[in-house]
Amino acid sequence: MISKYAANLALNSILNEAYIGLFKEDSSEINSISYSRKRIFFKAAENGETSNVGSVDFGIAAEDWGIIAKIGLFDSSGKLLIMKELDFKKEIRMTDNYIVNPTSVVINFKNLVN
Repeated sequence: MISKYAANLALNSILNEAYIGLFKEDSSEINSISYSRKRIFFKAAENGETSNVGSVDFGIAAEDWGIIAKIGLFDSSGKLLIMKELDFKKEIRMTDNYIVNPTSVVINFKNLVN
């Protein structure tokens, strides 16, 4: 078990400067001229859980990106922290836009917090 204090401290520290990336079903990151990882901001963790504040807009695709099946969170040095399969996959074609809605990225220490 981990204390709520330690869980909150860890989440706040790790996610202080985080970036979100989009991945295909084969776990390869989107590789297109109009795509780049975006900064994502999280609220202060409570009870070992946090979620993103505000939306993250990836902008208009200038080419087909394919099917977005997973998201990944990266630290400021570009190291992958977490990858998660999405409940709903979405195909992004030229002129489409991918937006991550507020509170839709939830990170927690489920079942570990005491």
